[in-house]
Amino acid sequence: MTRGPTYGDVLRNGEFRALFVAHVVSIAGDILSKVAVAVLVYDRTGSPLLTAAATAAGFLPNVLAITTFAAIVDSLPPRRVMILGDCARACCVVPMILPGMPTVMLLVLVFCSGTVAAVFRGARQSVLPDLLGPEGYVIGRSLMSITVQVGQVAGFGFGGLLLLAVTPRTALAIDVATFALSAVVVALGMKSRPAMSVERPNGTVRRTWRGNRVILARPRLRRLLALQWVPVACAMSPGALAAPYAEHLGAGTVAVGLLMGAPACGMVPGDILVGRFLSSRRRQRLVPWLTVGMCLPLCVLVVDPPLPVVLAALVVAGAASAYTIAADQVYVENLPEGLRGHGMILAGAGLMLIQGVAIGLIGMAAQIVEPQIAAAVAGLLGCVGGLAALRGRPYLSESAGPASTAPRLRGADR
Repeated sequence: MTRGPTYGDVLRNGEFRALFVAHVVSIAGDILSKVAVAVLVYDRTGSPLLTAAATAAGFLPNVLAITTFAAIVDSLPPRRVMILGDCARACCVVPMILPGMPTVMLLVLVFCSGTVAAVFRGARQSVLPDLLGPEGYVIGRSLMSITVQVGQVAGFGFGGLLLLAVTPRTALAIDVATFALSAVVVALGMKSRPAMSVERPNGTVRRTWRGNRVILARPRLRRLLALQWVPVACAMSPGALAAPYAEHLGAGTVAVGLLMGAPACGMVPGDILVGRFLSSRRRQRLVPWLTVGMCLPLCVLVVDPPLPVVLAALVVAGAASAYTIAADQVYVENLPEGLRGHGMILAGAGLMLIQGVAIGLIGMAAQIVEPQIAAAVAGLLGCVGGLAALRGRPYLSESAGPASTAPRLRGADR
């Protein structure tokens, strides 16, 4: 272990503090809107299919972000992209509040908001290395990841409770307010920085495809993307089988929540341990072990263990997913100049897309075999895919220094 930057260090950076507050507010708004839209669609249509479509609309926009809009992030100042993103998402949600909004239009607006969100996430992540430096970036990313996990565990429950007191439309109005607050915080708390690319923001689709080709043409970046996509998608997709698996175990609805929340409960301590207490070199050397350690525990489900063993396996899988911190750091360091934001959109949106595909495939498999068998197969496939991506050790950075050294955190005194 080493004394590198701490969470307190990165939070003393005024610009990161503003970015983090905006991040927290955005997460709260996102979770609240997902719950509210699902309830609104189901109350209006009574259709589980359309309700599922409202949820799936959160995955599909990542296709559009990857193929159409990824180049925007590097062509415009990141602060401007974040502010415009919040404003655009607010404009997408405002019409949802109107009574009589057709369900199809509601789904279209959810899709548009999700597309903007994918681009917004890329702009937010692209400024972290400049704000915090290499080691500070790891801590900042870890802190944001922990916030997402805590938000997923607590946010959906709180959103459900809130809807007992207010209507879905009121909840959507609160969502609009969170976007406005996030935009104000970014505008007041962050400095304006120039665009990372000197190209003009026109021909976005053409430049997006060109950027994708440039990134994917590099074998090391391809392997790092596969390393962050395939094992995570395989290990996290069994969460979609929580309800049928709980029924198979003879457990109640409480077990459904436990099965869905267990990976996130492991991710928080895993991110803290790997991101905060290990040096870059040690993090990178643990990548193969943690990659296998995330997927292999799911294979134990093939023997149909009791619920406590299943929960323990899911917690271990969630904790081991912290290997992505090291893989992501090396990925960012090796992105071509002028394509940092583009590369982050490709990584984040690609993961969301592949997770959506994995969820669909494991759902289809569970129609044929028992849910625990489908989950075990997903874990095995994750191991195989992870081992294939580890070939050539792309996760080892040439700039990783000795364990006893740590770069100075930029801007910690601001």
